[in-house]
Amino acid sequence: PEATPKPGRIRGDHVHLPPSLMARRELSCSLSFNEKRFGVAAYLIYSRSEITDQSKSLRYGELVIPQIRQFGGEVLSARGNVQVLEGDWDPMAVTILRFESKEALMAWYESPEYAPLKRMRLESNIGDIIVVDGGH
Repeated sequence: PEATPKPGRIRGDHVHLPPSLMARRELSCSLSFNEKRFGVAAYLIYSRSEITDQSKSLRYGELVIPQIRQFGGEVLSARGNVQVLEGDWDPMAVTILRFESKEALMAWYESPEYAPLKRMRLESNIGDIIVVDGGH
């Protein structure tokens, strides 16, 4: 009988991997499968530079988070503190949202349900928004 090769050695038409790397490989394959099946995730990044109406801004936060979740989004960071590592970008806070796809993100952002909350955000905060999708 042929001995089991050491991890990392080629045996036949495949590489024998140790269990720790097999778990990572399976996770990587699972992520690739999900990306193909569901599309590539998209992220909304909101960089707040100023709050012009504190009470309206807080109310916006209370109302928008459940709505984001209703549209399938996930709040990764809300009003998170920022530490600049490089460059001149220095927002007072950053919010990061994740959606399954850019289409799902835009469906929420352009929805009639979000329109009054968007108006509330614009009336109470100054900031910039970008969307980042896919890429490797």
